[in-house]
Amino acid sequence: MESSMQTQPCYLYGIVSDQAIESFGPIGPGGSEIRTIRGGGIGIVAGQCERISFSQVSPATTLQYLAAHQRVLEKVMLDGPVIPLKFGTYADDERQIQEILSCGRREFTATLSLYADKIEVDLAAFRAVAERERPVLVTLGMSMTLFPLPCKAMAEIIAPWGGRLFFDGAHQLGLIAGGQFQDPLREGACVLTGSAGKTWSGPQSGIMAWNDPDLTEPLTHAVFPVLAATHQVNRVAALAVSAAEMLAFGEVYMPAIVQNAQALGAALERRGVPVVGARRGYTTTHQVIADVSSFGGGLEVAQLLARANVITNKNLIPGDTPEMWDRPSGLRIGTIEVTRLGMGPAHMDAVAGFIARVLVEREPAERVLADVVDFRAGFQELYYCFENGLPNG
Repeated sequence: MESSMQTQPCYLYGIVSDQAIESFGPIGPGGSEIRTIRGGGIGIVAGQCERISFSQVSPATTLQYLAAHQRVLEKVMLDGPVIPLKFGTYADDERQIQEILSCGRREFTATLSLYADKIEVDLAAFRAVAERERPVLVTLGMSMTLFPLPCKAMAEIIAPWGGRLFFDGAHQLGLIAGGQFQDPLREGACVLTGSAGKTWSGPQSGIMAWNDPDLTEPLTHAVFPVLAATHQVNRVAALAVSAAEMLAFGEVYMPAIVQNAQALGAALERRGVPVVGARRGYTTTHQVIADVSSFGGGLEVAQLLARANVITNKNLIPGDTPEMWDRPSGLRIGTIEVTRLGMGPAHMDAVAGFIARVLVEREPAERVLADVVDFRAGFQELYYCFENGLPNG
């Protein structure tokens, strides 16, 4: 028996990959079911819907359908890349949908491939949600941070109702201080926070910065005594030294971290380990994110590599769902410590080699361990600090 969608008009929302979920649920106009119709390796998200000429209906009806259109696209975007179709796009039936997929397959596939690796904020979608919800505060923070975020544009979108942007720079703080990453406070963020124990190579602690004098009293009072009873005097001297070393070495140390991350990403890709963001040069930070779904997933791979003394961390990647947080597809690798030990881009090929031997060549981790220990034995000094200065310097 043919489904009603096969023989009746369909409203079309967007082009997706054939990996998109089968059904997005009854989220269309009037609670209509929205599903993916596949063909030739791609698909169209569609729902059965009476054909409407929006130039001939009331504004209220048009707004109702426009809201449904946006709602569906927001749900689809959570599942993966989508090429949105123009509001009011219909097909006569499922056969015409297959014709659309067939005629545009090459262009659709190429565009979806670009979207899949773009990893950036969809400003159109953000504007739509922000103008509907009118948030007072928008937080930008993530565990996977490869490329700059559009702080200025997002701040401008929420400014009309007094909304403010807060940038969580836990991972990027050192890169920001060293002039190697975007400067959120100059790009519209009202507050920047960060960790002193990541790219900022200091003691475990937090740092807050802002450039609006009117925020000084409310922020300091919110921290003390509301959230913290003491600033932990035992780590103040270490924080001061790390700040002085950042001033002295940051403009050399931070670019070296990024160069190593980019070299590691390229080396992993060459050796058969897919890397997120490859089309954009892999990363502009200290992080390299590998897609290890074909090797067992992030948790299993991190545990396996640890047996070879290669320490990494599982991480969600585009395409994963929130429910996969404990067993994601991605692997997060950082280049902060290897850089401070004096390694450079030439050494990243060796590091990638250890990883590939375990994952791609399936060599026992215990066998690779001996070579990792031997390799690491050649790097016993910390650099970019007052004691030892620069590597080879």
